[in-house]
Amino acid sequence: MEGRLRFPNELWLEVCTYLPLDAVRSLSSTDRSLYAIARPLSFTEFKLYLYPSEYNPPQELLVDALARLAFYSSQEIAPLVRTCTTRQSYDSRRWPVCDSTHGDHARGGGAPHALMNAFFVRLPRFTGLQRLYADRIRFTRAGLEALCALPPLQHAEFDACTFTTARGEQITSPDAATTTLRVANFVTRNITDAVWLPLLCHDSLRALNISDLLLLARPSVGPFPFVHTLTAIPCDLRIHDALTIFAKFPAMRVFITDYTGILRNLTPAQESEIFPLLEEYTGAAENLHIFTQRPTLAHITIDAIVFSRLPAEFRDVALPLSNITSFTAQFFIASAGEWVFGGAEMDAIFTWFPRLKKLELTFYPDV
Repeated sequence: MEGRLRFPNELWLEVCTYLPLDAVRSLSSTDRSLYAIARPLSFTEFKLYLYPSEYNPPQELLVDALARLAFYSSQEIAPLVRTCTTRQSYDSRRWPVCDSTHGDHARGGGAPHALMNAFFVRLPRFTGLQRLYADRIRFTRAGLEALCALPPLQHAEFDACTFTTARGEQITSPDAATTTLRVANFVTRNITDAVWLPLLCHDSLRALNISDLLLLARPSVGPFPFVHTLTAIPCDLRIHDALTIFAKFPAMRVFITDYTGILRNLTPAQESEIFPLLEEYTGAAENLHIFTQRPTLAHITIDAIVFSRLPAEFRDVALPLSNITSFTAQFFIASAGEWVFGGAEMDAIFTWFPRLKKLELTFYPDV
């Protein structure tokens, strides 16, 4: 490939990063001149399927899985891995179960956590890891310490993960240095937020997606000075708790929530302290009277509402809102009554937001 010699390796590397994984592997194996560039990209993604603890897979399958883990966590390959996805699989085609009632138990691996424990031991070897996705993983204390031994991650996502300890053992170590998770974007989707929160390094965190927003109101949870994006599922919050939580995010720019609590009867000082730098709001329309006061706000997405209730949210707001460039909304509609949506309602939207660049409306008819 004479032409390749005149094409900088940096550009070849960028081209290869846009290719599908199969194409990268084919390129590295068929063209010797591109081998050194393309081959490392063949190992940027590692997927590990763990078997549930109640399974007893055949020994030969366990040996194969351990060998694959050993390969990806080897000294040569581990630093190349950028994304690791590990999940518990109940797929019998992947992990056929040995039936102990028919004498097959002896063929099984006999170690309910052998693969998971081996993964935890080798996890710190992935020194180039940037993104970690864990689904239904049971973390031990050793597993948490291995996780925290990783270099700072760009993204960590934990879905329905649980924790287990030996008798008398705490899930976290008294030594904070061994159980501090440094990650920029953290996502959790289960009821174990109370365990994860104390592990997070607040100086590293930039985006937080949490299942239980109320936990953030605890006095033991400090501020998040650098978090710019907060995503939270619905929960019942008292006004005092909501204000306590919001005050811990002074740099908030994107707030995405299904929180339906209405922020009413606040003093002007209290209103002005809620996300003063907010740029994007996704949530209940009933709280627009708070967030539309922010001159930085540019993007609004509101939950389903009857349009006739929307003007009340702008009653005490200085109109028009020329800073809003994107408005996404869902409206319940009918052919008559307060659910009507027509030309007058569309005109009202453009009166409120005269500089819209994006308008996306979804209608739910009354049937």
